[in-house]
Amino acid sequence: MSDPIGAFFDRLAGGGYERLLRKTAGTVRFELAGDDGLDVWHLTIADGRVAVSREAGAADAVIRTLARPTSIYAPAA
Repeated sequence: MSDPIGAFFDRLAGGGYERLLRKTAGTVRFELAGDDGLDVWHLTIADGRVAVSREAGAADAVIRTLARPTSIYAPAA
């Protein structure tokens, strides 16, 4: 996958069991605003594993940001 955002979430989902998350449970929805609208990624953390979907379901926390941040040092295109 050449999309760096998709590759990031793919790595999270494919990481397998993570001992440091064994006592962590919750859901996080990432909403990434871009030129094509809102891109949604939903993470479920349970039993040391992270599952990723593209569903816009309810979540314990929602993080909304720009899909492609602009630099504070250069004007946006």
